[in-house]
Amino acid sequence: MERLPLPIPEIIRITDDLARYWRDHHLMDQLTVTRGYAELAQLDPLNRSYYSKLHAALLRLSEMAAQRGLRSVTERIREMGITAPQSEISQASSSLA
Repeated sequence: MERLPLPIPEIIRITDDLARYWRDHHLMDQLTVTRGYAELAQLDPLNRSYYSKLHAALLRLSEMAAQRGLRSVTERIREMGITAPQSEISQASSSLA
């Protein structure tokens, strides 16, 4: 079987952890999207579209976690290689200040 390009079990753990401890409506919506694409990618590992959408969902989840001060979540996602281009990071930092 082909190796998955993203660690689906870790993504599932991240969404589980956040769902248990955060009851923020917007964050829960993003968790649902992220978890859904993770499960679809697991079911159909050859569908590159799912991985592309999962990557975007993880990036958004990371941004939302950073806005809420959840650095451990952001770091876990960054360890998967999910990072925003430097220009986007600079814009996000300046908008938070």
